[in-house]
Amino acid sequence: MSNIVTQTRGKARLNVPGLLAAGMLLALPAASAAEQPLIAEQIAKAYGLGSWEKVETLRYTWNIELPGGKTISNKWEWSPKTNTVSFDGKDKAGNSVKVTYQRSQLDSQSDVVKKEVDPQFANDQYWTLLPFHLLWDGAAPTDDGIPPRDILLLRLRSLLARARGDETAYRDFRDRYRAGATSLGFEGHMAWAEAMS
Repeated sequence: MSNIVTQTRGKARLNVPGLLAAGMLLALPAASAAEQPLIAEQIAKAYGLGSWEKVETLRYTWNIELPGGKTISNKWEWSPKTNTVSFDGKDKAGNSVKVTYQRSQLDSQSDVVKKEVDPQFANDQYWTLLPFHLLWDGAAPTDDGIPPRDILLLRLRSLLARARGDETAYRDFRDRYRAGATSLGFEGHMAWAEAMS
């Protein structure tokens, strides 16, 4: 679950609660190419796109419970105008990490920031602002050809196939889910994928 606090100039605020409901739209049948920009714009506007330019700082926390009792808690503070990110959480080895960095100067950061913190920021920020990303980047594929939103869809499709008793489709979606999560380095999805037998 994510707790989100925004700081804005004036009285405008982002309407981010209900993000999961917007995520469910991804499971709906695809709209035609002509309809997609209009739908994406409507969704983004409904979640406060008109106030985005007033956002100074976005603070949010991702708490994830993984199979086997492992939990991940990432606390973020992001200033979109300066692209400054603050992180308070743990690295993959379980060591506490507190860091503030500018994404424009990522090359000068430690390997932990470059290889663990910033990719996790990109993932968490993507899902936190999903209604905007639908418009901003159209959920464009990564170098591996997998849009981040498709990782969740692959998981859901595999679970649905198993519930329907279609083991062949389940294994296909599960394997694609594992490969995609691994290629994107999404630790939580990687753990969930590995727990799928």
